[in-house]
Amino acid sequence: MTLGQDEMDVDSITLGALMSEWNLRALPTLAGLAADQVPIASGQMWRARWDGAVAMVFIDSFVGGFQNLVRVAPVTIGADLADDGAIVLPSELTSLSVELSVWPELVTNLAEVVLERWIADVDRFTSVEQIERAASEGELPRGLPVLNADGRRANEKRILALVIEVFANATRVISGTGRLPDMIAAAGLTVTALARTIHEANSVALAIAKGSLRITLPQARLLAPSLDSEPIELLRANPEVDGGLVTAITRLSAGGPLRQLAALDRTSETDAFEALTRGAMALAARSEGAESAWDARVNLYFHLRLGDGKQ
Repeated sequence: MTLGQDEMDVDSITLGALMSEWNLRALPTLAGLAADQVPIASGQMWRARWDGAVAMVFIDSFVGGFQNLVRVAPVTIGADLADDGAIVLPSELTSLSVELSVWPELVTNLAEVVLERWIADVDRFTSVEQIERAASEGELPRGLPVLNADGRRANEKRILALVIEVFANATRVISGTGRLPDMIAAAGLTVTALARTIHEANSVALAIAKGSLRITLPQARLLAPSLDSEPIELLRANPEVDGGLVTAITRLSAGGPLRQLAALDRTSETDAFEALTRGAMALAARSEGAESAWDARVNLYFHLRLGDGKQ
């Protein structure tokens, strides 16, 4: 099942030092509960983390669907850098005892797996609409207008928008049109030639050529010249991911072990997410189980990679 056609090239956005500076300034160390210790509910604040991007988000509502989507608004500490599109929550509304700025203009949908841990509950407000209504009635203040487009407050919002974009696009890497086998056949590549090109065993090349296994970014880079394409085009041509598998790997409960794998492999969450997808599909290709067994396959993949260390 396709999630979208415009997946991000994982090399096209490098947050690096920019995110390190953002994380230190916008999100000091906060107490909280791990994702498996509290259920998601409207009116909560969570920390989201993906590919070096970290931010607090206010949970507005469940969107649901096979991607386990949640509607959120980003939240920043304090009010000094808030513009007039942000709404300031007084310190007494949460257990954090600091002012918080909620950014309704940057509301987005993200998959539960992006949420890392619960931070606090917001008193009195359980939706962005309620917060906006309180601001329009003068109950809650807004930030100040931005008078300098190159100033610090304007830059703060641009960085925050980039962070939220990373979260919103986190799971699009598993989209696919399913055209890759046709592209390989049209180029006249045999399984042996394909295996030699991507530096893999014939069995791996055969699975890719049949559309039962997804190509990775390193493999796509090796194969792209032979297909007269760009690596991102080959990633977009990967086989579609079954909706049941998407549901299994985008749940909140998948986030903990997924981040463990990223740390273990010293890679990004995006790469770990793609590896999880491929691993579950490979387990399915070797079994006779029904599509409803995706949860079991995902758990088996985590067990094989992490053993008893899986959270």
